Amino acid sequence: MKRLSQKGKWISLFIAVVLAAVPLFLQSCGGGGFSDPKSDVASSSVLIDPATLNNWTTNGYGIDAAGFNKMVVLDVASATGTTSYTGSGHVDNAFLLDTAADLTATRNDGVSDTITMVATRSQMDNLIQKTGIDEKTVVVITGDSLLNMGAAYFNFRYWGFPKNRLKVLDRTNKAYVTAGYTLVTTVPPAPTASSYSVCKLTQDTSVRAPLSEMIAVAEGGVANAISWDVRTPNEFNGVAGSTAGPSGASVGYVAFEGHVKGAVNLNYTTHLSSDGSTILDAATIKSSLNNVGITPDKTAYTY
Repeated sequence: MKRLSQKGKWISLFIAVVLAAVPLFLQSCGGGGFSDPKSDVASSSVLIDPATLNNWTTNGYGIDAAGFNKMVVLDVASATGTTSYTGSGHVDNAFLLDTAADLTATRNDGVSDTITMVATRSQMDNLIQKTGIDEKTVVVITGDSLLNMGAAYFNFRYWGFPKNRLKVLDRTNKAYVTAGYTLVTTVPPAPTASSYSVCKLTQDTSVRAPLSEMIAVAEGGVANAISWDVRTPNEFNGVAGSTAGPSGASVGYVAFEGHVKGAVNLNYTTHLSSDGSTILDAATIKSSLNNVGITPDKTAYTY
C-alpha cells in the first residue's frame, strides 16, 4: 500500500491510475541527497500534449528554466509476447521501459506464488544508466496504457526524481497518432551509458505507508486520513472468488477478501475514458473524489 496526499492537480489525476495493491520495497542508498522532490515548483507541468512531444523529438529539448538540457523518452510496454513497442510502435527514439524487467520486482511470500513490488534500486539504476539518463536529463514517459505509465511515473517519483524532471504524454500513444504524428517500430541505437544513480537523489518515502501505519488508519488513529480502495466493487465487498491471487488470476489463495476497515471504494477506471486511453478532466475527478469523502484536507491511503 502507499500513501498519496490529494494535494494539487497532478496528484489528484494520477492517484486515480496508479493501481497499487503491491508492497513497496526501498533499498537504502546510504548517502546524501542530490535534490529534494518536495521542493518542486507548484506550477510545474507534468502532462504534455502530442504536439509538444513531437516538437522536442524533432527539434531537440533545448535548455529549460531549471538548466536541464537533455531528454530521454521511455515507452512503457512489455518485452515479452506481442509487444506494442515493436508491434503498433512507439514515439521515435523512445527506449523500451519493460514493465516486467524495469518496473516491478518480485519476492516469494511462501503462500502460493510470487508477490509483486515496485522496482528496486538496482533496477532503477540499470534503467537510467542503460538509457543514458543523467543529472541533466528530463524523462518523458509514453506508452499504450495509462495504468503502466502511471506506475512508471510513481516509480521515478518514489526513487527521488523531482516533478520538474518528469513529463508524461497526455493520454497514450494512440493520442499521438490521432494528433497526426507517426509511431515507429524500429529500436533506436543504444545511447552512451551514464553512471547516474538514484543514490544521488532523495527518495520520497512519504508516498508509501508501512503496515503499522495502515493499521493505525483503520483504527482511526491517524488524523484527517481516509483509505481508498481502487478495486472493483466485488473485490471491495469480498465477493468470493473476486480477489485476484498473487499470480494475477482470480484464485482462492488470497489470505482474506474484503477491504480495510473504514475504506471507501472508487475503482480507478472511474477516472478514465471508456477505452481507458484518457484521464478525465480535473473538475470531474475532483467532484468524484469529493463524493466519497476524499477531499484536499485529507491524506488518501490507496490500495
